[in-house]
This record gives sequence, C-alpha cells and structure tokens, in this order.
Amino acid sequence: MGAVRTTQRAKFSDERFHKYARYKTALAMFLRGYNIKQCPEVFKIQFVMPFPISYTQKQCRELEGSPHRYKPDIDNLVKGFMDCFGKDDSGVHRIEAEKVWGYDGRIVLEFE
Repeated sequence: MGAVRTTQRAKFSDERFHKYARYKTALAMFLRGYNIKQCPEVFKIQFVMPFPISYTQKQCRELEGSPHRYKPDIDNLVKGFMDCFGKDDSGVHRIEAEKVWGYDGRIVLEFE
C-alpha cells in the first residue's frame, strides 16, 4: 500500500488514512516477529502486485514477473514500507526496489 498524504482533519474521517495506519502497524508487527526492530541500512525490496480479477489466465501467465507500470507508484510503496519503522529511517543509504506482477500480492525483502 502506498503512503497516504493527509491533513490533520482527514486523520479522523478519511478511510484511506485508517487503512494505511493498519498497514503500517501490521507490517511493523510482522518485521518484529523476525526480530527486525529498526530499519536496515541496505536492503532490496520487491513488491509483487496481484493481478486484477478481470485478467484472464493467459494474461496472467504472460505478465507474471514482468514490471508493473501502474499505480501505486514505487516511491509511495517504499515510503509506506519505511514509515512502518517510525521516524528512525535516516540510517538507510541504499534501497533497491522493484514492482512486478504476480499471482499473490506480497513484499519480498533481502537484507545485506
């Protein structure tokens, strides 16, 4: 899920903000389960974007693993991932990120 831009007022009424907050919390809890409590300095991240249900099996087979060139933007996906660590992501100095099509939506991480 990409980062949501919001105002103070929208924090109380905008469902996108609440969905984004739940995403960050769930991702932070997942990473803590693997004993990752702070943002790594160097990492690779792959966002696997699920196929729309309207795509045929043939379209899915042809697109699997190929670049995903639609919204959400990759910079917003990376920001959403970084936000799960709170304010302490200043130590990151290299990120390799990609966004590809796949059958299941997921985030694949590699740490150095």
